[in-house]
Amino acid sequence: MGKAMESFYLQGLWAEFGKGAFITGILSLLCWFAFKKLVKTERAVPALWKVRMVGLFGVVGFWGGMIRPLGEKGGVDGVIALGTTVILGVMMVVLWLPVVMNFSLEPLMRLVQGEDAEAPSKAFYAGVHGWRKKGDTEAALKELEKQLDMFPKDFEGLVLKLEIITNDLCDFDEGRSLLDSLMSDEDISTEERASVANRYAGWAIKVGLDPEEAAYALDQVIERFPDTEFAEKAKERKGRLPNKEFLVRNALAMKKK
Repeated sequence: MGKAMESFYLQGLWAEFGKGAFITGILSLLCWFAFKKLVKTERAVPALWKVRMVGLFGVVGFWGGMIRPLGEKGGVDGVIALGTTVILGVMMVVLWLPVVMNFSLEPLMRLVQGEDAEAPSKAFYAGVHGWRKKGDTEAALKELEKQLDMFPKDFEGLVLKLEIITNDLCDFDEGRSLLDSLMSDEDISTEERASVANRYAGWAIKVGLDPEEAAYALDQVIERFPDTEFAEKAKERKGRLPNKEFLVRNALAMKKK
C-alpha cells in the first residue's frame, strides 16, 4: 500500500512538473518571438535584459504550472512549494531590483541635482556596440548619430564614429575629414588628439593597407605638436611604417591560411 501511494504521489508530481514545463516552454517561445521582433528595430537588446525577460517568463510559467498547484496540496508539498517560491523570489529580486531602483531613484536624483528630467546627462553607446557585434554597421551608425545629435562634441562618440567609418567600412576619405576635424579642435587635449591620430594610423595599416594614409595621420601629430613627446613618438613610428607591397603580401598570405 505504501509503495502504491508513493507511486501515485510521484505520478502526480511528474504530471504537475509536465504542466509547468509546458507553460514555461510556451512563454519562453513567445519571449523568443518578441526578441526576434525587437532585433529588427533600431535598438539592440542588451544581453542582461534578455536574461531578465526569459527569467521572468520562465519563473512565472514554472511557478504557475507546478509550484502553485503543489502548494495547494498542503503538508510536505506545501513546504516544498514555499521553499521553492522563496528561491524563485530571490532570483527575481537579483535580476530586477537594479531596474526598479534605477527607475525609482533616477528621477529623484535629477530633481535634487536640478537637471532636466527629460534630457539625458550623457551619451549612451551600448546600442551602438550591440549593433556592431551583430555586424549591422548601418544600424550602429544610425544609433550613433542619434547620440551625437544630442551630444555633438562628445569625444568618445566622435572617436567611435571615426573607428566605424575607417575600421568597419574602410572609408578613409570620410575618415580623413573627420580626423582633420578632431585634430583641429583645440577643446580636445593634446594627448587625446595624438591618441586619435595614432589609432587612425593603425586602422590605415590594418584595414586600408595604406602606409601613406598612416603617415598622414602621424604627420598631423608631428606638425601640430612640435617639440613634444607625442611628436617624437610619431616620428619614430612613421620611420617604422611598412611599405604597401609588404602589407599586400602579408594580407594575401593570411587569406591563404
